[in-house]
Amino acid sequence: MKDIPHHMKKLNRKIVRSMHREEEALPEIPSWKDSAKAIKEKAKRQTQATRHAHIPLGKTPEERNQEMKRGRVPIFDRNNALPRHSRPSHKKKPRI
Repeated sequence: MKDIPHHMKKLNRKIVRSMHREEEALPEIPSWKDSAKAIKEKAKRQTQATRHAHIPLGKTPEERNQEMKRGRVPIFDRNNALPRHSRPSHKKKPRI
């Protein structure tokens, strides 16, 4: 066999075609209609899926970051926090 790839392709083609012929010769698989209970369960699952699809699960990380950038100062970052009261003045403070 000088041309092995050619023979391999030929054999594969024969095998694939024979398998296709066997599949075509097999009888078709019968399909049964769903029972009334199965139809109701399927409809129930679909309605539940549509109902739960629109429930917001909270803010996304990007939305939370945008909210923090707009002016809220996180508790852990005290360097950029605004003062809560005015600074004490040293005017008329007696010397000790």
